[in-house]
Parts: sequence; C-alpha cells; structure tokens
Amino acid sequence: MFSLNLKQNKVLFLLISLIAISSFAQEKHLKNIKQLTFGGDNAEAYFNPSGDKLTLQVTNKAFGVSCDQIFMLDLKAQEFNEKSLQLVSTGKGRTTCSYYMPDGKHILYASTHASDHACPAPPKPIEGKYLWAIYPEFDIYIADLNGNITKQLTNTPGYDAEAVVSPDGKKIAFTSIRSGDLEIYTMDIDGTNLKQITYGLGYDGGCFFSHDSKKIVFRSSRPKTAEEVKDYKDLLAQNLVAPSEMEIYTCNIDGSDLKQITHLGKANWAPYFHPSDKKIIFSSNHHSTRGYDFQLFMIDITGENLQQITWESEFNAFPMFSPDGKKLVFSSNRMQSKPRETNVFIADWVEGDKAEIAQPKALKKHISYLSSDELQGRLTGSVGEKKAADYIVKELKSFGLKPYANNSFFQTFNYKVKVNPHSTDASGDKSNSGTNVIAFLDNKASKTIVIGAHYDHLGLNEHNHSSKPNSNGEIHNGADDNASGVAAVLELARMYSQIKPKKMSTIFLHYSLEKKMD
Repeated sequence: MFSLNLKQNKVLFLLISLIAISSFAQEKHLKNIKQLTFGGDNAEAYFNPSGDKLTLQVTNKAFGVSCDQIFMLDLKAQEFNEKSLQLVSTGKGRTTCSYYMPDGKHILYASTHASDHACPAPPKPIEGKYLWAIYPEFDIYIADLNGNITKQLTNTPGYDAEAVVSPDGKKIAFTSIRSGDLEIYTMDIDGTNLKQITYGLGYDGGCFFSHDSKKIVFRSSRPKTAEEVKDYKDLLAQNLVAPSEMEIYTCNIDGSDLKQITHLGKANWAPYFHPSDKKIIFSSNHHSTRGYDFQLFMIDITGENLQQITWESEFNAFPMFSPDGKKLVFSSNRMQSKPRETNVFIADWVEGDKAEIAQPKALKKHISYLSSDELQGRLTGSVGEKKAADYIVKELKSFGLKPYANNSFFQTFNYKVKVNPHSTDASGDKSNSGTNVIAFLDNKASKTIVIGAHYDHLGLNEHNHSSKPNSNGEIHNGADDNASGVAAVLELARMYSQIKPKKMSTIFLHYSLEKKMD
C-alpha cells in the first residue's frame, strides 16, 4: 500500500521548486537589488525606525577590522563604498547583533570589549562540525551614534547577546545563558522587569518581534534524542553550539502559545515577520544536498505555503523588512569579488500573487490517489487508467479549463502491445486502447506552450514490461513514475488558470502509453 513518508515529502518540495522554476521568474519578489557593501564579511543589517539608516556588523581586514564591529550606513547616500560606513561601536573586542533604539539616536549591541580589547579566538571545528562560539564575555550595551556607550544593560556571567527592540518601543528581547541554557528573555526598554520566556532545552535565539509587538519569532535547535542532548550539552559546556539543526518557532511575548512553524530539517534560521505578521521570511538550507546553500524562504505562520524567495548564490540570510514594508535588506555572497565574501543588499519588495505558491496538500492528494492500490497501477487500457483519467478531468474542470480542439477532454487511440518482450515478430502482439487527457487555457495569445506528463504505469505487469523480477500480479503504484509528474502538471494548471499569463496560451497534456514507448 502506498503512503507518503518523509522521503516523499522531500519529493514534494522538489516538485514545488521545479514548479516555481518552470512557471515564473525567479526572485520575482525582489526588484532593483542594490549592493550596499563591498568586501569583507558584512551581515545583520537592520533598519532604524524611520527606514533611512542601517546598522550592521562588519569584519574587513582591508580597513583594519579584524573581527565584527558595528557600523552605520546612511541609505540617503548617492553611492555606497567602504567610506560610507561609520563606526558606532568601540572598535575593541568583538561585537554582534546591533539594533536601533526607539529614538533612532542610539543603538543596542553586544560586545566583549569590557573583558578584552583583542578579538576572541574563533572556534575550531570538532569532528568536522561547523560551530558557533557563545562567547561568555558578551554583554549588551546602548551607545549613541558617535560610538559613546551610554548604558550597560547586562552584567551577569555568561553569554548575553542577540538583543532586539519591539516596534512599539516598550520591550527588548535577547538570548542569555544565565539559566544554564540558551533561552530568550525580555526586559523593559530601560533594562528593568526581566522575564524568561522560553524554557525548552536547546539554543533559542535570533528572535524578532512582530510588527504589532505581540509575538516573537525565533530559531531553536531543541535536541530530542539522548545522543543529541549529550552532544548539545557537551558543546555548550565549551561555550559552543552546532547550528546545523534548527527550526522556526513563534510565541507570545510572555512565552505562551509556543508553536513550531517549520518542520523542514537542517538549518532554518534568521527569521523575520512579514509586514502583515501573517508570514515569516527566513534562511534555510533544508533543500540543499551540499549543506552550504542558504536561500531565503517565506512561510505562513500556520506552517503552510512555503515558497522560495532567493535563488542566487550559496548564501542569503538576515532578511529584514523596512518599517514601511517596501524594502527588504539581506546579506548574500552574490556578486562577490573574493571567495567567502558576504555583502549587504537592499531591494524593493514585490508582494506577488498568492496563486503562484505551490500547494503541498494538493500535490499530496494527487500523488496519493493516482498511486493508490485502487488504481491497480494505471495500466493503459485498464479500469485503473480510466479512473485516473476521470480524476484528472475532474481537477481540470475545477480550474475552469476547457477541452482542446473538440468537446471532450479525452482522446482515445488504438495500438498493438508486445506482451512477450523477447518476441522478434508481431504475431503475439495484442490489440489495446488508451486515452490521453488534454485541456486548453486559451489566453488569445500568439504563442501556445505544451506542459505534459504521462499518467499511465505498469499495472499488475500484465504486459511484462516491469524491470522487477517475478512481479506479475503485483501492483506497480508508480508514485514517482509518474504520479508526481501528473501532480506537478495539475498544480501548474491551477496556477496558470488563476493567473492567466498574457503572453501565452497553454495546452495541458496528460498522456498514456508512455510505458509502452520506452
């Protein structure tokens, strides 16, 4: 009996990606992409309340910055180069995670400078693991835009960093190890009224507030097995974490209503709320076969409607929308002049049509039915093939599509099938018939494209075409060959019927007999 499992879910994501690639322009949500920094490692760029300045962290030995320091960038500048950056941290120690205070005249960031003016040593890989250092010397400070520290907000032993400010200007959220684990805390904007809001074992961090200041979104590792828990605790005892398995979570600012949003596997991180607060943009490598391929994705807060936003280069992360929701700033290694160089980019945000988002539930439904035992492997000319054809027509009609060239979606044909694959003549060939299913989206365009997939399969191996030995009488369900392809064509048919591309009309062809034409 066929059922969808984790591997089939990976196939679904591949289908979703292929649908996006084949149907619409990539990076369609980003227009007028502009590079803001040039050289070194530039990341975590965040807008000020008025949206005309950024604060970011920079490492660039070319101009004397050996480890991350905080800089400010004026977006009103006519051109951008290394001289556009203004240092606003002390220039000592290592800094991280800067954010503007509500007045726009001060910034919040974490730094190790009080412990040592030198850069702390970066972590070394252990057993090939990529690691982040959780420097215990990090504390959180407020500084003015001239780099003068005006207040120290934390002074407890251990890591305090990753601080952000709520849009209403009332709260600060940050990550701390003061409980013995890396948890998220909030405090009032003046540093009082400290509250712990997450409690699960694992690295809870990288949080941001929703635009209405009622929720936070964050990423967490949350180890589950005994081995994972031991590995996490062993690394944490060395002030290290392995950020290779993280998912996106949300909760209210008091910690209630905790929800896991993604269940994608690998590293899902750097989340930020869409201006509507109904979606989350984040960075992920869940789709990658090589590990280091981080792209930006968007997902509903319900965990549905995943869509890929960036496609260029191997690293895109730290997205943030401007206060008015019209711009997106992010870090990327696209257009790099040297290997492993990361720069900051800004783009106009284009919302797009929701109809363009592939629907995993629909894909699962199509694949599950077409490859079910009920259809007995969809052999050409069989009852199972007819059921599959009827199902496809029902779906096409629901999209408002019409038959092509005549009054019927069905195109029947007759042929001879060689039931003895070893025969050298046609004496034993058997007469059979099959049915193609054809629909037409007529946009009155000068060009017509054809999108197709075969929907038949091997049935119970009645025609002896299976490569599996001794499989006569066994249902050949054909989930990947080719229920998945049919599902993709049906999903494209749904998208095109709603969007109606003006430059082309489209024929959607679901054909039989493919398994007899190899």
